[in-house]
Amino acid sequence: MRRLIAILCLMLGACATSIDKQNSSLIHASPCCSSVAEFRYQRILPGMKKFKIDQSAPVFDFEEGRSYFAAFEIPENSNRHFRVKSYFNGLFIGQYFDPVILVLDSQYRPLTTGSLELQFVDGNMFKDNNAHMLGEFRVDSEAKYFVVLTTEFEGMAPVARTEPMGYGYMVGSVPVMGTTSGLSIQLERSPRGTLRIEPIP
Repeated sequence: MRRLIAILCLMLGACATSIDKQNSSLIHASPCCSSVAEFRYQRILPGMKKFKIDQSAPVFDFEEGRSYFAAFEIPENSNRHFRVKSYFNGLFIGQYFDPVILVLDSQYRPLTTGSLELQFVDGNMFKDNNAHMLGEFRVDSEAKYFVVLTTEFEGMAPVARTEPMGYGYMVGSVPVMGTTSGLSIQLERSPRGTLRIEPIP
């Protein structure tokens, strides 16, 4: 039975890798660079697609600890207010990447470093189909680059509370309708994740 469950998980991609295994992989990964000036910076633009920060991403030993990361350049005329969506690993609400934003000036000198107060957003067929964690951040006029990383946070991750959902189906010619109760799900912070970051108009 356990083997069958494991096979189904692999087939469906529903079972995310355990946090312990993810952390072990990160510990044994080799840092990409000796300084943030050596990072590859991608321009941040409106309408950017989701991107992954996973075992294929570069690794660096930040002051906040070792982390996979993604690095971005802010165009000259870009808005300085950004929206961040962090999606859950696998098919179920549970693991997510809790981003820390390191902001740099044009000489790659740190300006600010901070985490975001992410809020849980349930899946919605009319907006974003996938449940995710949502936050925002701003940078000042001196900022030229920012780096998305994570760290070991104190305390537990938040609890996600899903909304009750209606359902309906037919039993022969008889319609059956009802409402499921909402769920409370203890989330886990992961060193890997899928995110979307874009300027807010």
